[in-house]
Amino acid sequence: MNACDASWCWRPLDVVAPFLNNRKVALAKILFIVVLLLVAYLFFKSWRRDAGGEDRARPPESKLPEDMVRCEICRVNLPRSEAFISRNRLYCSDEHRKIGVSKDD
Repeated sequence: MNACDASWCWRPLDVVAPFLNNRKVALAKILFIVVLLLVAYLFFKSWRRDAGGEDRARPPESKLPEDMVRCEICRVNLPRSEAFISRNRLYCSDEHRKIGVSKDD
């Protein structure tokens, strides 16, 4: 005797079978559930953004183009704001600045 032959055995197809009789009804129910989940997700997302307030309080950062310069020692390119300057020469790190200064002396 099979374990699922008993009348108390739960079979997954018994749950799905009523929906398979009319495919249009089944499709409509699935579509309704998907739309309901999408609406819930969008509502939660907007509620979370409103509660945090971080997105609106912070002004957008302006990304202006920056001049690129070359290190005198290793010739790597880097933004001018990150360069170390000594005796009108540009370096990528403080170590290279010290090397450049020691070469000049």
